[in-house]
Amino acid sequence: MTMRLALRCARGVAFSGLVLASSSCAPRSGAAVSPPPEPARVAEAPWPALPTPDPPSLGWTGTGQVTVEASTPVIGAAGRTTWTELGFVLRASGPARGTLSFPADALTVGASAEGLRLHERRLGGPGGARVLETEEIALGEGEERRVSVRLVGQAPGPGTAPGPGTAASTLVLLATSAARSYDLPREAEVVRLIAKDVLTPNSPLVVAAYDGRPEILFDGTAGDIGPAFATTLGERGALGATDLAGALGWAAARARDQRHDRIVIVSDGVATAGEVDSKALELAAGKLQGGARVDWLVPGGARDSERLALLARAAGGLGSTAPLHATDASLLAAFQSHGAEPSSVEIPASAPAWVASVALAPPAPPLLPARAPGAEIVGVFAASARPTAPSEARAQLDPMAGDLPASPPTARAGDPAQEKDVAAVAKALSANAPAPAAAAPPPSPPGRLPPVAIQLVVRRNFGRFRACYIDAMRQKPGVKGRVVASFRIDRDGSVGVARVLETEIAHPPFVACVVRALEALSFPESPGGSVTVTYPLTFAPADGSGPTEKPLSGLMPVAFGGGKPAAPPPPDPWLGDVRTVEEAIERDDPTAALRVATQARLDGPGSALVYVALADALAAAGRGEEAARATASIADLAPADAPALRMAAFRSLGSSAARLTAEDWLVRSLSLEPASMDAVRVIAELRALRGDFDAGLQILDGLLAATPASRATASTREVLRADLSLLAAALVARDGSRRLEIESWAAAVGVVLPEQPVFLAASLPHESGVDLDLAVADLTEARATRATPHLATGGKLVSSTVGPGPEAFLSDGRRAYPYDFELTLRARDRSFASGAVAVLEHDGRGDLRMTAMPFVIQVRDARVRAGRLEERP
Repeated sequence: MTMRLALRCARGVAFSGLVLASSSCAPRSGAAVSPPPEPARVAEAPWPALPTPDPPSLGWTGTGQVTVEASTPVIGAAGRTTWTELGFVLRASGPARGTLSFPADALTVGASAEGLRLHERRLGGPGGARVLETEEIALGEGEERRVSVRLVGQAPGPGTAPGPGTAASTLVLLATSAARSYDLPREAEVVRLIAKDVLTPNSPLVVAAYDGRPEILFDGTAGDIGPAFATTLGERGALGATDLAGALGWAAARARDQRHDRIVIVSDGVATAGEVDSKALELAAGKLQGGARVDWLVPGGARDSERLALLARAAGGLGSTAPLHATDASLLAAFQSHGAEPSSVEIPASAPAWVASVALAPPAPPLLPARAPGAEIVGVFAASARPTAPSEARAQLDPMAGDLPASPPTARAGDPAQEKDVAAVAKALSANAPAPAAAAPPPSPPGRLPPVAIQLVVRRNFGRFRACYIDAMRQKPGVKGRVVASFRIDRDGSVGVARVLETEIAHPPFVACVVRALEALSFPESPGGSVTVTYPLTFAPADGSGPTEKPLSGLMPVAFGGGKPAAPPPPDPWLGDVRTVEEAIERDDPTAALRVATQARLDGPGSALVYVALADALAAAGRGEEAARATASIADLAPADAPALRMAAFRSLGSSAARLTAEDWLVRSLSLEPASMDAVRVIAELRALRGDFDAGLQILDGLLAATPASRATASTREVLRADLSLLAAALVARDGSRRLEIESWAAAVGVVLPEQPVFLAASLPHESGVDLDLAVADLTEARATRATPHLATGGKLVSSTVGPGPEAFLSDGRRAYPYDFELTLRARDRSFASGAVAVLEHDGRGDLRMTAMPFVIQVRDARVRAGRLEERP
């Protein structure tokens, strides 16, 4: 137990509302230890004999000559608790190394030293006298060190004396989530109390810690547990989110198999992971019934008292409920009671001040938002998906249902032999005017776009449609024909819903490409309102010169001399401790990174950035499970904050074990911020990763249908189509019998199914208003950016043209591994941007994989490297 104390030798110092008596601070020197003078006592002490240190036993044990000078001790009391403040000055005449120790009698319940750790030692074995000893102190020649020690004592009151120890088999379950940072020392003390005063030395004792999956820290007999347990608990640390239902289920199974007579559970009744509904927790607690007594110890701070009472009743009601930070005598009384909470529980002076302040009126617990509203939002998107017709009716209802026979061909141009040669594909011809038999279009209403303006825009952008046709010719040499499309031009000139009415080129990827090309058009404003256009397009080869593929080998960036001066380097992306940690990781020094991150958490355990840095340091050190706990801490500390839930979820996507919890956090975040497209997208991807491809496709298709087609949402729709293409391709690869159905549906929504292995990398910031630019570099060191989105080796960057929006890179089957991902912070709503670049990969055989590359940026216009994607074997 380590606690920083401000007291050394006090002069009228107030502590817990009690003014201590003045004391003389004059040191007394001696050869070894100077006995302190008679201690000053507080008036009206509740009993005459207050515990005081035994001066002859105080001393230095170790090497070297050290003089210990002790100041006048100060003793105070409140209720049935007393404490003694002692100040020491250590002076070394030469190099010295050793420990400072002093005795602890049966009434001593706690001790702390300023800047030093204390541990308990038994002289002569388990049954010997108790000695409290500091950690090793190193002193140089002539060096002086001041030490303040505080000793807390407890005297038995009427009716509270502990009875004889029992031989019961006991299971103690300690809460170790991030919110319990200040409670771990007290939890270690309570384990010692149970082992010493509740159980006999040979009683079976199991101590486990839980936030996510419970971990056994001690399994033996009560007499064998010693001071080393506090170190073990401290090394585990307070990290992670609280899966209370999982812990209760684990304890019930353990009690059933090992036949524990008593279960002691530390819990505040709040769950931030796993099942969080009161009914589910009540069912989990009900499994504890089986004859075992269940005692509940409630930590300080926010707690859900109603839920704790519900859990206590569900567990059988045989035990008691008491504050974790109550005095040892109060806890012993609670352990000996039968189903009744003590009428008055005292908080010892050794407890942190905030524990006493919330003992009677705790603040409301920060509960996770309800899941139902978020699940309903996801369900609405899934229900909005465009249904596909049964296979036997698709050919009649949808002209794009598979490889349908082409309509009677029109007159062909060019040499028929050349039309069948893929290498001789020429640019596409178009008949951009209505067919001769078609009636002239009616005059445009006042203020509407005239047909000639629409025709001009289509002709100028016909390269988009030509690219669709060239890709179709590669797949089906010689294919040609007429396509009739319909699209709506909105008032601002953007294209709304687009679809293909008729086609003589029955190739679904081609039809989907045409739909996307139409939606990418931009027309002049239409003040008179939206207008729906029906437009025919004719595609056919023209000559014998066609496009050819560029070889993938030999592609290297070209450096040009001269030109504009080099731009100034971007600013450093991090600040403070985060910068120190991340820079240590970059120079491959995880030990230094972990040291700084650990100290930062001790200094500020309530900051999300602290756990971001700690998770990165733990991951760099190869401690993946602890890194996952550090990431989950973000949700544990701020479970009612949507950005915090998204941050914890996005940074957890790389772990298959954590994805179910991450999905739950995302669903709950939608209850607070229902407009988060990234959250919905990732939920759909996670369901596909679990094998439910139809659910993922339905959610994404509904989200696409609900996203209006406009200039501002063009990149959003393109990213959604990229998601749909991966999931649909994986589903077809898994179940070939659904190819016609899926290709028909994909063409209708403008989605092309890749035949080769591809991946989609998307940046996922925790804040919806963060403007991040994604850049992707391939093996040749060429970079896809917002200005140059295409890579010569294959793949395209999809990004919003300005401001916040989705940033994603979709490969096209050609490979140039490894790929490096960089992010630049352009704007932010809060003090930093954190999240992950999530990479969804389809291996071409129906299997999906997800990789998460966490990042954090704190400085605007700064650039950070998120990670590298290597080719999988």
